[in-house]
Amino acid sequence: AVGGTTYRDTWAKVFPPKTAILPAATVTIMTFTAGLAYSIIIGDSFASIASLAGLPPTLQRPNVWIVLVSTLVLFPLCLLRDLSSLAIGSVLGTAGTLYTALFMALRCIDGSYAPGGKFFSAIAPAVQPRFVPVTPATPVVNLSIFVLISMLATAFLAHYNAPKFYNELAPPKDGGSKVGRFNLVCGGAFGLAALLC
Repeated sequence: AVGGTTYRDTWAKVFPPKTAILPAATVTIMTFTAGLAYSIIIGDSFASIASLAGLPPTLQRPNVWIVLVSTLVLFPLCLLRDLSSLAIGSVLGTAGTLYTALFMALRCIDGSYAPGGKFFSAIAPAVQPRFVPVTPATPVVNLSIFVLISMLATAFLAHYNAPKFYNELAPPKDGGSKVGRFNLVCGGAFGLAALLC
């Protein structure tokens, strides 16, 4: 609408240019924090896998995996100028998410993890879900809901490349605005994410 191609450029056209550092700093901090969070998840996951595989104790520590994966995989990927070769990773990730969602729905429908289901006893009692009625002794809102809110915030986080995607979207043949088509693409993407959540 204002002709900006980046958050900083758009901000400078709408607000005083001296404050254009704010969206750039916000995106940088959020990206760093998200990268750190994902590195921690990768470290914990690989440490658990290493433990199950019986690897040496050193490789069963999350910090070792965080350093290894960050320096040998993530940092080199960050240095790439063109990420188009990683497109297959996006396809595989989407396919993996759909596969997981399908099996979660299947197990929900067939009751495999419900009390009396064939996999119910495989869940350790400490991690089995408990649904208790609301009483004066139990809060109306379980504080664990904040974990869910955090996961939903990540699932519905607006992508930092949104201005780039908008600019790369082909304009309508009649020369009109791209906003309607961009809204359709965004609505479809968020709708799919909502369906999978």
